[in-house]
This record gives sequence, C-alpha cells and structure tokens, in this order.
Amino acid sequence: MAQGYHDTPGIWTPEHVEAWKPIVAAVHAKGALIFCHIWHGGRMSSYELQPGGEAPISSTDKGVGPQMSFNWRLQDFSQSRRLTVEEILVIVECFRKAAKNAIDAIHRASGYIIEQFLKDNVNDRTDEYGGRLENRCRFSLEVVDAIVKEIGGHRVGIRFSPFPQTLTPSRSTSPPSSTTTTSSTST
Repeated sequence: MAQGYHDTPGIWTPEHVEAWKPIVAAVHAKGALIFCHIWHGGRMSSYELQPGGEAPISSTDKGVGPQMSFNWRLQDFSQSRRLTVEEILVIVECFRKAAKNAIDAIHRASGYIIEQFLKDNVNDRTDEYGGRLENRCRFSLEVVDAIVKEIGGHRVGIRFSPFPQTLTPSRSTSPPSSTTTTSSTST
C-alpha cells in the first residue's frame, strides 16, 4: 500500500514480510516492542509511483498542493482520481491484509486516505461514503472492522489528528465532536 512516496517500505507481499523479519528480530532481541504504521497516501502521490502510471486515488478528484518535500527531494503530486464504491472495498481489504502481516496499528491521521474520507473539506462524494459525518466515517469504520476481524481488537490502534497541518487547504467544517463520534462508534 505504500505507493505515496519514494523509498517507502511496504508490508503487503510475502517478500515484504520476509524482509521485515530480521528487523523485528533485532528489535525484539534488544527487549523492545515494534509495531507497524499502516497507511495509504491516497491523493498524496504521483503517477510515477502508481501501478501502471495511473492517477493516485482518494475520496475526491481534487488535487493536493503542487509540491512537498519527502526524503530530501521535492515531489509533485498528480491529480487524484475519485474511488468507486467497489474500489473502496478493495482498499479496505488491502488494510486488512497489511494488518494481518503487521498486526499492530492503523495510521488515520496526517492527511492520508482515511483522513481524506473523514474531512468534509476534502471528501466531496455524494454516495454512502460522503456528505454527512456518519457517511464520511463509513470507510474508516469498515477498515477498522476488517482489521479487528482479522487480528482482534486488542491489537488495533487508531491515531486522529483533529486539525492536521499537512496538505489540507483549510480546517474541516465538521464540529470538533466528529472525532469523538468516529472513535466511540468504532470501539
């Protein structure tokens, strides 16, 4: 799922899982814990990083800003493409598979795809994934439900950023209680 930026590690293939094993073993050998930050960049990407050179995907077809620096290089963001309902279900499945491989956390902040669905100033969908707060929460709740079914609720963590400073042109117009609503619904 790490198709947003150059040099981003992944955990969605068996090869990725094997590559992580010595890293996890080294961390555990020092008596420490490790968990995986599972995320999908959504619209924060470019054609060159997408399978087949396709447009980055999101809750919207609105673009991000012109450039942002990642790994000490400027990256242009390409025009995003709005996901179909069927594609949303595929992304939910991708999160489930990544959680099965990583078993620890979902990253739901910093402007990535889950937050793109939550924020009313980004998500301009008119179907069951847009509009009212309950609809905008649907994608994140489906991701959480899929992961909890796969690995158990005791291993799932969610991070919220109510007022992110990254790549969102303005704050959401949703009331601050929107974070509480989503959180209490998904527990």
